[in-house]
Amino acid sequence: MSFAPGRTAKYSAKRFCPKCKTTTDHLCSRVSSRESEKPEDLNIVTRVWSCLVCGYGYDQVIEIPMPTEGGMILKRLMTVTNDYYVKRTSVTSKGLHVILDVELYPFEPEPVIRIIEKLEENQYINALELDRLRKAGLRRMYDREKFLKRPLWPKTREEIRARFYKIRPHLDIKNQK
Repeated sequence: MSFAPGRTAKYSAKRFCPKCKTTTDHLCSRVSSRESEKPEDLNIVTRVWSCLVCGYGYDQVIEIPMPTEGGMILKRLMTVTNDYYVKRTSVTSKGLHVILDVELYPFEPEPVIRIIEKLEENQYINALELDRLRKAGLRRMYDREKFLKRPLWPKTREEIRARFYKIRPHLDIKNQK
């Protein structure tokens, strides 16, 4: 994990504690990153860990090389599934050649997205639209949520209340004059 220079973060993980001699919960109280003074392009990441059982603390220093062009290209190729409606992607590397394998859905995604949003808004759709969802393989709500990459139905009390009263977050009635 790399951070911008000077940025800090807190998180916890299971790690081996040399004092307890077992794997326990540890809290990373600070993660900081700085550029190396050496001529090589390196980021020096310092993590401050402390055991939550015995309180033993230690620093972990890691040198991470700056990203290369190839690494940035691979990272960009792995985000294809987040940017486009594709079913599956895989990236293989053979020496200097990178192969991206993309599996598309067997249907056009835009009309299906409109049907799912209509179902979410109105709670009903006609038989032709239901048949189109069936042919697309999106019969269950789980499949539709996976396709849209977001939950369909409200989860919190405020979202349920907003849906029931048809309140939109950008239309706050109290602040209007």
